[in-house]
Amino acid sequence: MNYISIHYLRAVAALMVVFCQIEIPLARIGDQGFWPGFLEGGVDIFFVISGFVIFLSIQSRSMGVLDFYKRRLMRIVPLYWIVTTFLVLVAIFTPQFLKSIRFDAMHVAASYAFLPYPSPADGLLYPILAPGWTLNYEMLFYAAFGLCLFLLPRWRVLAVSAVLIALPLLGILVRPDWPPAIFLTSSILLEFLFGVGIAWVLSKRAGSRKAGASLLFAGMMLFMASPFIAQHVDLLRFILLGVPAAMIVSGALLLEKARALPIWPLPKLLGDSSYALYLTHGIVLSAMGQLWLRLPFGSGGLSLAVFSILTLLASLLGGIVTYRLVDEPLQNWLRANTARSRPAQLSA
Repeated sequence: MNYISIHYLRAVAALMVVFCQIEIPLARIGDQGFWPGFLEGGVDIFFVISGFVIFLSIQSRSMGVLDFYKRRLMRIVPLYWIVTTFLVLVAIFTPQFLKSIRFDAMHVAASYAFLPYPSPADGLLYPILAPGWTLNYEMLFYAAFGLCLFLLPRWRVLAVSAVLIALPLLGILVRPDWPPAIFLTSSILLEFLFGVGIAWVLSKRAGSRKAGASLLFAGMMLFMASPFIAQHVDLLRFILLGVPAAMIVSGALLLEKARALPIWPLPKLLGDSSYALYLTHGIVLSAMGQLWLRLPFGSGGLSLAVFSILTLLASLLGGIVTYRLVDEPLQNWLRANTARSRPAQLSA
């Protein structure tokens, strides 16, 4: 499970998402220029990584269904609920600071429950903490995958593949117009299957520098070309961005299996804090944008470049601080208490 390449790719994916989202406050302060749209593919890298890690984790140890769900909830829920609660409080008491959030009790409840519900601000299926839309898909994947643990190990790949293929296929055939049904049948679920497939295939073969470098390079080129491809060919996201993401993940893993990667402190720290960075970057971007509008810096090219750099650094700092002061201590406490509770359960 100690794939340092996966750790580094988490950092890369989080940075891609943050840099992609800088476009929003830039537009608010006057920028109308081109912004690399392929950076949103960081989300697709996260989905592929998730499929890879989850499959590998249950293959490397004996794990029951309830234990699997408990571990995933412990990792995802606490920090997400903390940041969501912060936004709920801001929306209630100082709504003027939130330009894209409207308080609605049902929307808030659905956000806490990881359920798709139209946002009262724009009707999109985003929770109050917008990046949480990806966590809704993560939870759907966990729910499906956990049920497969009732089966013998040799049947798990087939079972989870059947579920992750059947749901998007149903969406293509039925074309539902009810928002929750659209969510449940999205073809983006196939990106988790890419990760599962990578874990299953790579567990049976050795690394390769040539194949790894080729896949990594080709995936990066397809990522950068995706905005231009989308202008000429109507492709579903799991093909346009999911396939390059899978190529990048598999390429990095093949390279690592061929040669061990060094552990660099800064990329490791960014990998550790990638979840906190992903959840908090929108708050930092919004705050930086509103602050910049109140300062006499103008909206020229140099000013926008300085804003982009400072905003990126502020987002990174916010993610690292949140990880060090909130997420890491909380996870350590949860793991320690879970470990202490096991002997008592056994003795009972």
